[in-house]
Amino acid sequence: LAAISVAEKKYAEAEAMLKEIFARDATNVEAHLLHSQIYVAKGETKKAVEELTGLSKHYPGLGVVGYHLARAHLLEGKAEQAVEVLQKGIATNPEHVESSLLLAEISLRRGHAELAARTLLPLLQQYPTLAQGQSLFIAALRALGRFDDAAGVVREQIKHSGKNPQPHVLLGSILRQQKKPDDARKSYEAALGLAPDFPPAIGELIDLELAEKNFAAAM
Repeated sequence: LAAISVAEKKYAEAEAMLKEIFARDATNVEAHLLHSQIYVAKGETKKAVEELTGLSKHYPGLGVVGYHLARAHLLEGKAEQAVEVLQKGIATNPEHVESSLLLAEISLRRGHAELAARTLLPLLQQYPTLAQGQSLFIAALRALGRFDDAAGVVREQIKHSGKNPQPHVLLGSILRQQKKPDDARKSYEAALGLAPDFPPAIGELIDLELAEKNFAAAM
């Protein structure tokens, strides 16, 4: 009921329900997480951090608590603290998928592609078809200049992507980074073979033709 009230932005109503929960169970995880979400929604990020920090002391190995605390730190603009919280959380609860994904995403944004790749590798070994993990891993490999490895991951995606043209476009962009324009063109054309009006593939093909001064083909 409190969660429904939060979704409807009835925060006072939700807090009244949470107060009843805390009277029965002062360290209820779900209730504290929901309370922190209310603070975030109201722009009271510092209070959210305090709430989640207190909760993490009761449940130091619970990944979901560290994940939400890290997100609150990010809202404060404190990326270092977010990374520290996530690393501790993953060390004690490596199976919390969202924590690994968030740590990898932060690492990429901060230019730490090696850390992102190290974080994602064990996750993808356990969940090889995890789409967000694959996307972040490909981005990390490209940032590290490991284009062959990145292309290999995308080719595996293509085997299971059915009629989705996006992996073909991604492979084409990697091939362009490798200075393989002919192979890149084939990938873009493969994407258009699946979806003839797919704008990303059309845009990439135009850009490729312009780069090679094939203006008629671009037109």
